[in-house]
Amino acid sequence: MKREFAIALGLAASATAGFADPFMTPPTVTREVVLPTPAAQVWSEFGQFCSLTKWQDLVASCEVTQKADGIYRTAVMTDDSAYVERLIHYSDDSMSFGYSMLSGPAPVSDYIALFDVDAVDETSSVVRISAWYSVSDGATHEVVDAILTDLFDNGLRGMTDLLTN
Repeated sequence: MKREFAIALGLAASATAGFADPFMTPPTVTREVVLPTPAAQVWSEFGQFCSLTKWQDLVASCEVTQKADGIYRTAVMTDDSAYVERLIHYSDDSMSFGYSMLSGPAPVSDYIALFDVDAVDETSSVVRISAWYSVSDGATHEVVDAILTDLFDNGLRGMTDLLTN
């Protein structure tokens, strides 16, 4: 886990009533892929908060909004559902960003995610997407884990396709 994100996530978690410190447990879902591309190039291509439309074909559009209390994105999915997320951490140095989900159709609460890129060596990197959340609306962890795993894997396939084709 990247230290800068740990600090930001800890602050965000302590500001959210009833949300346990996620560093006491592993992420609920983590997916990753090793890419035959240098980390700096991967970060340059995919490290912007609203770059989703490049690599996640389930996202129809993404709009960033700057408000007095932070940076938000609205990701509209191909099924016309929408997610509003707030950027809680961004670091070019550690090639990572974290965000909280404020609204959307997913049956989760207290959702916080981390997107990060790490060098494996000079010519390859690993992209990792991790999420911590609580289940809401009568769903089960198994169902939500499967939904997020499919979503994250689809996006990682999209990145792989873009960089290897």
